[in-house]
Amino acid sequence: MKRKMKAVAALSLAAVMLLAGCGSSKGTQDGGSAAAADTAADTAADTAEQQAGTDTAASDSGEKIVIRVVGPMENENDTTNPVTKQTVRGYYVIKELYEAEHPNVELQLTGIPWDSWQAKLTTVAAANQVDVVVHGASIVDIVEDLTPYAEKDGEFLDGLLLKYSYRRADKSNYTKLVPTGIPITAAATSIMYDKKIFDDYGLDYPDETWTWEDVLDAAKKMTGTDPVTGEQTYGYYIDGASSDWIGRSLIGYYFSKDTKVIEYADKQMDTKVNYTSPEALKGFEFVNELAKTCPKGFLEGRGAENFGTENNNIAMWYSQNLVSNYQKTESLGLTDRYGYAYSPVLENGREGWANFTGDWNMAIAKNAQNKEACWEFIKWMATNQDIADWCWESGKIPNNKEAIERLSAENIPFADVFFNTLAATPDNFTIFASDYDDAFLGSSNSFKANGLSAMFAGDLTPEQAAENIQAAYEEQAASYQ
Repeated sequence: MKRKMKAVAALSLAAVMLLAGCGSSKGTQDGGSAAAADTAADTAADTAEQQAGTDTAASDSGEKIVIRVVGPMENENDTTNPVTKQTVRGYYVIKELYEAEHPNVELQLTGIPWDSWQAKLTTVAAANQVDVVVHGASIVDIVEDLTPYAEKDGEFLDGLLLKYSYRRADKSNYTKLVPTGIPITAAATSIMYDKKIFDDYGLDYPDETWTWEDVLDAAKKMTGTDPVTGEQTYGYYIDGASSDWIGRSLIGYYFSKDTKVIEYADKQMDTKVNYTSPEALKGFEFVNELAKTCPKGFLEGRGAENFGTENNNIAMWYSQNLVSNYQKTESLGLTDRYGYAYSPVLENGREGWANFTGDWNMAIAKNAQNKEACWEFIKWMATNQDIADWCWESGKIPNNKEAIERLSAENIPFADVFFNTLAATPDNFTIFASDYDDAFLGSSNSFKANGLSAMFAGDLTPEQAAENIQAAYEEQAASYQ
């Protein structure tokens, strides 16, 4: 049975700033780079027009247009949420709905697991076996710059919360960000917290003014024996099993403090990092203290199994799992127990919070067979309300205003945090390719994960962890020469 989306708290859409995506470029182009970019855009536009003619001819001939959609798409068949006991429809829904509305199109959907998904998508693209790359906006070598498509047919973008997924243009023009994907869903980071644990310790709940120091202070106070229940509690949780999330608190700290560790150059191989400066080292020292408030087993991804339940013993979790956690607490009748606070505030006179704006996006493969048909499909995915329902059902927030507008008023607790956070996110900004982190510098995530996990385990000091990460980056850069 189809499950309609639950409501979010009523919020004036006028207050929701339209975001151009998730990328930030601090560098500027010289005349030559700008001219090269213009030439590339013109070429892409010409290619799009030529492709449109080819697609029209195929349609007129009566042949079905085949669109091969490949990427991380969770489950193909229906599953049952083990906590909520509700049915979550598989991604076959996409094919059923689209082909019913577009009888001249055959969708071929191939889901792949998240493990090594980027390498797998790159391999599929090299073999000319994909047209629409799911969640592939970050793999700039295999996807199109969407600028010419949007210029020709981009009115629908005004109805999206995030217009684009932005990434660094290419390895030889690395200071420039280009739109490479359209977000189908959007995500924002929040401090999810257990009100009962805060109440037991007599502490105020986190709010929009909290700094990272406020988080650490509260986490330390709530790590110990709960004065009401007598049970062991922990102040904070880091998902140490994730090479991505183990470093999020460190990157968030840098973002809040405006500690720049990435120095971009025109060429990716010339981009430098600096994790050993006194300012950067403060981040390592800080998160090392924060890790001491986490439960045992957090480095293996254990310890948070009861978060969102009655038996939870973790006070705070810096996470994007807003919908799934809400659905869990809703099914257990515990929505009033859990709160959703803003990420730590940006300091030094900047507005906003240390947010990781995420998405589940779709991009057009550079060697796609029918690029205009791909654009039409992506446009439909971003705006179709049945797909929006399915996204919510699957634990994701749909990235379109119409879906938000029609949600019934059930006062979902993270609504204000989610929308205000996105509204405060700078236009054309992505934390993943910013002055504070670049997840696309080779093995960036694994470098940080290796150093931080060793530090959290007590095998390295903060200074040694920073030096190891710095050395790994420098060794990688040397291999590019």
